[in-house]
Amino acid sequence: MSLTSADQVVLRSGDEVIAGITRRRLTLSQAVTDVTGAVESRWAIKAITDKPAEADLLAEGVFIANTAADVLRSAFLDGEAIGLELVIPHTGQWSGDFYVRQLTMTGKAEGELNFSTRLASTGSVVFTPEMEE
Repeated sequence: MSLTSADQVVLRSGDEVIAGITRRRLTLSQAVTDVTGAVESRWAIKAITDKPAEADLLAEGVFIANTAADVLRSAFLDGEAIGLELVIPHTGQWSGDFYVRQLTMTGKAEGELNFSTRLASTGSVVFTPEMEE
């Protein structure tokens, strides 16, 4: 098994790669439902549902092109969810609709545009494993 290089991890919107991800943390959580009945009212009973995981992604990286910065910036300013995929080579991809909860952009006058962002899924996300060749 080969190691995955951080510079190979990308964020994609549709067919366009919008960012190379250099640092990331993906937190997945299952939906929890309160199934407490009237008889058990003294204790709360929780059950993990069979819904797919929800995701919270903290990422830092470099925008691939100026139009790529517009994708996240527009979603943030408009408060709209966008379809995104986090592609991890030799592993697979996480895909779903995400809200841009935080967006910070930095850069040098003559350098690339760096960013950090926090993305929160609108609901469940789907993992598609990379197929071995």
